Amino acid sequence: MIILVVLVVIALVIVYKVKENKDFKEAQQKKEEEWQRKVKERKKNGEPSVSEELPLGIEYASKGTVTGANGKDYPYSTAYYGTVALHNLSDGEDEEHKQYEYDPAFCMLASEYYITQYLEELGKFDQMNKTTVEYGIKCIYELAESYAYPVPANNDLTHAAYYTARRLADRKRAMEGNGYYKNAYDFPIDFQKALTYYELPETLRVKYEAHLSQVGPGCVARMVKCWLQTAHIYAAGFQDVPQDITKAKRLYAQAYQMARHLELDDVAVSVIRAMTQGYPRNPEDYQDQAYNMLADWACGSDFGLAMYVEYILYTNSLDKRRLAKGPQEAVRLCEEQAEKNLYAAYLLGQAFLFGYGTEKDEAKGRKLIEIAAENGCISALYLLTQLSVGDAASEKRWKDALDKAVAAVAEKCGFMREELQREGKSVTRESLEKFRSQFAAEAAAERNFRQAVQKAAHPKSPQSGIDAGDSDISHHDFVFPRFIYDGDENPWELMNSGSDSAGYYCQKTGETRIFYASDFDYGSPVGFHRR
Repeated sequence: MIILVVLVVIALVIVYKVKENKDFKEAQQKKEEEWQRKVKERKKNGEPSVSEELPLGIEYASKGTVTGANGKDYPYSTAYYGTVALHNLSDGEDEEHKQYEYDPAFCMLASEYYITQYLEELGKFDQMNKTTVEYGIKCIYELAESYAYPVPANNDLTHAAYYTARRLADRKRAMEGNGYYKNAYDFPIDFQKALTYYELPETLRVKYEAHLSQVGPGCVARMVKCWLQTAHIYAAGFQDVPQDITKAKRLYAQAYQMARHLELDDVAVSVIRAMTQGYPRNPEDYQDQAYNMLADWACGSDFGLAMYVEYILYTNSLDKRRLAKGPQEAVRLCEEQAEKNLYAAYLLGQAFLFGYGTEKDEAKGRKLIEIAAENGCISALYLLTQLSVGDAASEKRWKDALDKAVAAVAEKCGFMREELQREGKSVTRESLEKFRSQFAAEAAAERNFRQAVQKAAHPKSPQSGIDAGDSDISHHDFVFPRFIYDGDENPWELMNSGSDSAGYYCQKTGETRIFYASDFDYGSPVGFHRR
């Protein structure tokens, strides 16, 4: 009898549990359907599909709450944060990578937690899955981008153009059901935090070479974009981040050279924009570096040649001191020059479009940019392709116009490329194949440098402190000098090196050069000397 009672009780419990589970699933299903209905409604009305609601299951895994930068409390769900972060990074639409679109502040909290876990794993494991490593770098990059979204008060055309294009791309993804629409809730800007995350991939690349040497071109491209954005911040100085032109030049040089290697035209364009457009940067500080990059780019690309010709004919003729003086003075200069200088018309259009030094007038700004583009301004054409993301017809129109303009310049000005090649301006043309191995070996070079300095300073204690003196970096059988000097006594500092080649950087001119071990057979390369 007792056994029968026990069996009945067990049966009742099982029935209750089955019903409870069924009710729970039905409730979850209903909640999911309601969430999907609201998303479809927002998209139907032409709104980005950002939801205030949290994805299913988040409340059941939470352990208390955590406050976001917007002052709102969110569930602290350690089990779910990694999933949240990765869902909003994936471009896939399959069920496995289904993306929930909700409050960006919560996405950023999730990303910060995920990155913390990622850093712990990098230091803990000797081997990591390539996809896991790449997702971590992508998450770091996206988080930095989120903190760096600018406000109009920044008065920076380079940032305004970049993030406007980025915002349009994010909106397109949101409308298609992928990812969240950044800045939809006016998330607070924090350049100090942005800089921390932008600089992190480079630190990790040097520290965890074994993990990061396996990443693909897409992941490397994000690391290059981190260099680029770090350079932008140091070149201008924002909030509590002080201006550092020397560091900016070096980062721009790295970003440009790797951008050419990976054919990242958007990065190369952004570098040139930053160096030439003016306040909050001074074009005079980057004049030589900008010219050398454009000359090199012209040697290996029709688009680069078109950008070079534009620089020679229009960009370089504008008064650089007035461009650097401030937004209002830059606008006055462009108003004076717009009728005879296509690049000035393009800058003036951006000023109205973004409210830079003048009252914002998007219609007028767009019209001025289109006039410059229709008259052959390559920079204006390229910007219009970026501003047309999400509008297929407009995007095709300006992309076709850009291709046509570039082809016309290549046909008419091919002789300029030949002259530049004869003058030896094509640094990248000669070194692209070598650059891949140099990039991969850079982390090892950094370690070798530190070990060499440690050994020299403390022969009996090679693991003791580091002193970045004027020591040499040893690789295999050859020692590349830390510094060499050109005929004008400008110092060229060793950036990176491989087994038989090394990259040097001149702080004064911003130039980068590749030298081989054989160049030092007689002490120093031709035209250079040591001290």
